[in-house]
Amino acid sequence: SALRALHDDECKLYGENRGKLIRTIDNHDTASDVVTGRNEITMTSRGVEAALVVTNTYLGIPFFWNGYEVCDDAENSMFSNRFYGKRSALDWSCAFTANGARRIELVKSLHALHHAYDAITNGELIWVENDRPDEVISYVRAAGEQRILVIVNTKNRPVDVKLSFKGRLCENLLRYGVRMRDDETSAELKPYGYLIIRISQ
Repeated sequence: SALRALHDDECKLYGENRGKLIRTIDNHDTASDVVTGRNEITMTSRGVEAALVVTNTYLGIPFFWNGYEVCDDAENSMFSNRFYGKRSALDWSCAFTANGARRIELVKSLHALHHAYDAITNGELIWVENDRPDEVISYVRAAGEQRILVIVNTKNRPVDVKLSFKGRLCENLLRYGVRMRDDETSAELKPYGYLIIRISQ
């Protein structure tokens, strides 16, 4: 997958300092460049949420560009202010939509996991092999006794996937659109479905 290729490149470039890299899907440069083609529109809100699960559980420091906590899809230009240029403010009305309300709760949940699990904040990254690597991202974050399995469907279509990992499923921490089968090694994923779950060693 593209993420694993990026990981390999970062290992060569940054070594053990990979955990200091910022993980984001947007910033003032990219938001300005796309004009009205913001991620909430091109990826859909569910797609953005799947991406946020990755940026908040992968190695590094998660970064939320302003407005992502409320599904802001407004044009945003870093060359503007309230007196000059194009739009520079986020659209707070998005917070009062169903998507915005769901996003706020997701962000709260992701922040809570960072505070609760050292494996997510500082743990080792262990790739989990799967039979749909171009569609599904899967890895374990591990620290001490903690093992957190992360599975994310990166596509806007359902995917069935088989996974290869050690341990038993223990406790769902965050889930949308994922059903693990009884064998605990295969799953049905809705479009942009994701699962963060504790597993045993």
